[in-house]
Amino acid sequence: MEYNYSDLRRKRVVNVMDGRDLGKICDLVINFPSGRVTGIIVPGRKNGFFSSGELIIGVPCIERIGDDAVLVKLGGPPDRLTATDDEEER
Repeated sequence: MEYNYSDLRRKRVVNVMDGRDLGKICDLVINFPSGRVTGIIVPGRKNGFFSSGELIIGVPCIERIGDDAVLVKLGGPPDRLTATDDEEER
């Protein structure tokens, strides 16, 4: 099945391990030169006016793409990749 970015960014991302709503997809990770999508990016938690980074979720962690949501399985640090300076400083 094929999806375009405008359809994906409207879907909520939900972790099936704890039922947490991680937010909506804000970007994609694309491998160059193959052009394959290797992950999705959701915004980090918001603390007031600031966010705590972004969460990059690899394609192997995506369980299902439904009509309303993308279900992912994140069980801990091995499945979680971060891409912001905020979390690298910790």
